[in-house]
Amino acid sequence: MTPDINKDIFFTFDMDWACDGVLDFFYNLICRLDINITLNVTHDTPLLDIFKKDERIELGLHPNFNKLLDGIDGPDKNEVIHDIKKLVPDAVTVRSHSLVKSSVITAAFCESEMQFELNSYIPPQQGLCLFPWKFENVLQIPFIFEDDLYFTEKLSFSPGYYLTNDFKMFRVFNFHPVHLYLNCENMDRYQKAKTDFKNIHYLEKLRNTGKGIKDFFEELVSNAFAQGYSFRQIRDFREYKIGGGYANCGFGKNKGFL
Repeated sequence: MTPDINKDIFFTFDMDWACDGVLDFFYNLICRLDINITLNVTHDTPLLDIFKKDERIELGLHPNFNKLLDGIDGPDKNEVIHDIKKLVPDAVTVRSHSLVKSSVITAAFCESEMQFELNSYIPPQQGLCLFPWKFENVLQIPFIFEDDLYFTEKLSFSPGYYLTNDFKMFRVFNFHPVHLYLNCENMDRYQKAKTDFKNIHYLEKLRNTGKGIKDFFEELVSNAFAQGYSFRQIRDFREYKIGGGYANCGFGKNKGFL
């Protein structure tokens, strides 16, 4: 399939240590919608074996460097990456927990054979036209949406807005399985859930029965299907170099990045 930047959409998800009950709900949702996705892994779970066998799912990494920032004794950056990559040895995509980014971390990603880094959140309403760029030989891919940032910034854009031609950005989204399970409408619901994060029975009682982020996500997927979008995985960015430029992107010539 020839990639078309104007008609490709990328859904990424950060596992964020969700319990198996939440991950099972998430997987059933992806199966029902029948879309290709990228899931960034935080921990081991029996469900990883299922995910690895499903071609709709690309498994990436979601390393946590926060202890290093807080000065807490523990593994260094290379050990953090090495330990999590043991779970998904062939992973090529990475997003740090809390979007922690630095030149030395990106260099470490490169040494660990990461090809794509997703640590740059660029909201499209800023009016920027930003393409992926290479840094430390790792392709930096900006993303335009994250569910918890949508809450904290009190944004009110409809799912349809993110499929309009009002901006020229790659349509790369990020969601979290726990926010989808809770159907969060704000961060307060999630903060309550954190008091017993691994207890699926406790989380079930906290689920939002009104309008929430799961509804937003399902409407976004439905609209994308209706408008003829192709659901791609982050590793598919390998395909965009065609004749030294973007394929069918309408963004100008000679903008190749791989």
